Amino acid sequence: MRISNAIALVTLAATAMFTGITYGAADSEVQVLTSENFKDMINQKFVLVDFYAPWCGHCQNLEPEYETAAKMLKEDETIQLAKIDCVAEKEICKSYEVGSYPTLKIFREGVPRDYKGTRKSDGIVSYLKKHAAPPVTVLTAETLPAFAESERVVVVVVLPANDPQREEVDKIARYYRDDFIFGVVEEHPDVKAPAVVLYKKFDEGKNILEGEITDATLVNFVRANCLPTIDEIGSTNYAHYMDATIPLAYLFYGAVEQRDKLKEDFEAIAKEWKGKVNFVYLDALKYGAHATNVGLKEEWPAFAIQDVNTAEKFPLEQNDEPLTAERIKQHISEVVSGIQKAKIKSEAIPESNDGNVKIVVAHNYDEIVHDKEKDVLIEYYAPWCGFCKHLEPIYDELGALYKGSNIVIAKLDATANDLPASVPFAVNGYPTIKFKKAHQDNYIDYSGERTAASFVDFLRKNAVNQVDIADPEGLYEPKLKSEPVPKIQDGPVTVVVADNYEDVVHDNEKDVLIEFYAPWCGFCKRLAPIYDELGALYKGSNVVIGKFDITTNDIPSSVHFSVTGYPTIKFKKAGAKDYIDYTGERTAAAFVDFIRKNAANKVEIADPQGLYEPKLKSEAVPESQDGPVTVVVADNYEKIVHDNDKDVLIEFYAPWCGFCKRMAPIYDELGALYKGSNIVVAKLDATANDLPSSVPFSVSGYPTIKFKKAGTKDYIEYEGERTTEAFITFLEKNAVNKVEVKNDTKKEKRDEL
Repeated sequence: MRISNAIALVTLAATAMFTGITYGAADSEVQVLTSENFKDMINQKFVLVDFYAPWCGHCQNLEPEYETAAKMLKEDETIQLAKIDCVAEKEICKSYEVGSYPTLKIFREGVPRDYKGTRKSDGIVSYLKKHAAPPVTVLTAETLPAFAESERVVVVVVLPANDPQREEVDKIARYYRDDFIFGVVEEHPDVKAPAVVLYKKFDEGKNILEGEITDATLVNFVRANCLPTIDEIGSTNYAHYMDATIPLAYLFYGAVEQRDKLKEDFEAIAKEWKGKVNFVYLDALKYGAHATNVGLKEEWPAFAIQDVNTAEKFPLEQNDEPLTAERIKQHISEVVSGIQKAKIKSEAIPESNDGNVKIVVAHNYDEIVHDKEKDVLIEYYAPWCGFCKHLEPIYDELGALYKGSNIVIAKLDATANDLPASVPFAVNGYPTIKFKKAHQDNYIDYSGERTAASFVDFLRKNAVNQVDIADPEGLYEPKLKSEPVPKIQDGPVTVVVADNYEDVVHDNEKDVLIEFYAPWCGFCKRLAPIYDELGALYKGSNVVIGKFDITTNDIPSSVHFSVTGYPTIKFKKAGAKDYIDYTGERTAAAFVDFIRKNAANKVEIADPQGLYEPKLKSEAVPESQDGPVTVVVADNYEKIVHDNDKDVLIEFYAPWCGFCKRMAPIYDELGALYKGSNIVVAKLDATANDLPSSVPFSVSGYPTIKFKKAGTKDYIEYEGERTTEAFITFLEKNAVNKVEVKNDTKKEKRDEL
């Protein structure tokens, strides 16, 4: 859903305050996350994670509130507060599309959802306790009345305890728990099951939906009835109207007398159209600027309808006629029936459009920008914007280079033209520059330098249509900032600069580990001696350890990533085009282990003392294996799991994992059936043991169950049911060793068949 200019009720949105997190207090109850423990933490039952940046003022403001909330929840074992530094762990933050700080997300067993509560400690605690509780409260006849009065809007589903529709209700409640609270009761004094009763502290007090309950019927019923027939719109309820999915009708008033004159008739109209259109009063003295977003002049009273799904606007014409109930009723009827078309603000289409830069207005936007055969670079500008004025001659120069080609350089005055409803963004700053690739619908943000050469470089990299521009003097070739190429490379680490980047890093015969660093970066300084040690180990080999000062060198255009934090460490395998991110520990041993796993060139380093062998975290090897399931730890993994004579089914588990606990008796039963045979049923605590470097996968969820066939190196993922019978069937089908087991349950099922 796109709301033009974020519906530009700026003062409404301004009430949402960002505040941020504690950093390094010795007695902190906030768990610090890194790449090493992040997955383990988010896979717990319920975790609030703050994605922050140390330099962020909003994050620093949240510090005492977040820490206080963590201490208030200290005794609650079901809820954990955590934080992650997005400067140090940028790849993790990038993977969760964190674009601003602080960003707070709730994780339930690894599944993220945005936190939508306040940034005050009491509000954080209240929100988390509410959302950590079951999504649906099971009610009785005695607890129903109090529950129905507990919030402004409460949804109560009436279903028998064993009704399969309860699963559907649970699913819906989990999804909408940020908006409404749900309860379920077996019997209700007013209706027979199945039914839904929506209690509310306004209008008629409650609404009833009878019949089969589905996602669509329940959600539509709640959305249609959760808002008052008519209300004042403001910061506390604005988001609810935007989520309601039905059109929103505004009555703008500049004085209370204007509102009261129309109030009786307006509220009668609202009752007539309830469920099809939502109605609100809007105080123009506070929010009058919003009138332009719905196509009105700032003259009161005024009336307009907005489609909250598409942001299309339907203003009632402001003329010499007074605003009356009759005019409002007719306008609503014409909008809902489709007679009244949305108002689009547009300048006139230019009679001629043969300048270097194509002029785009609302009425020719689709024709020019959405032309499937063309690549289009478009600037959204404001005539009064100083940055736009400075860009104008550069942009005109760029337009001249591509004039008449299939790459169009265009501009649109965003103050005088609406964007079509199909455009998936709003323009909130000037100039905004976007690129739409030929044959594609999505837009790419242009965020490079505003020079003709930079624009040309961007188009060369991104355009479908490759256009050779006239450039006899090489003015538009990218000029890379570069330190001088070192005359000799006698240090342990190879120095890479812009002018030797291609020769060193893109040498197809070499594996290259390269650090992008900044001289002032503290993390980089701490890494320097370790990186020198690593470089010395591989000096003169086909594995190159390189470093690149990103503050004094540009990255060549052939490199398709940008560096946003320091140090960034990448690996390019010999003969490959793509880079691999290095996210492991910054120790020489960890780097060596990574290179052993990933390099095309296998280099034996001098390591007489075994300093660079990976040190695996391991529990003690069990003195005896007398349980039904063989216990595997890091230090006996190779001996047990990679025994070529044995078939091995292994569970990677976490002690706190509820799924693992539920599976334990089944797995023990399975282990007992195969005990002492050449089919081994094993388990490894993945939170207390590292996997050997020879294992070609990582564990990211619990339980993970793998099968390694005797005599092979590969693992098979077990994805069947977690029952003894299903495991036996899997082993009979896949194991090299054929073992007859006695399983009475399985035999009975076979007899039935």
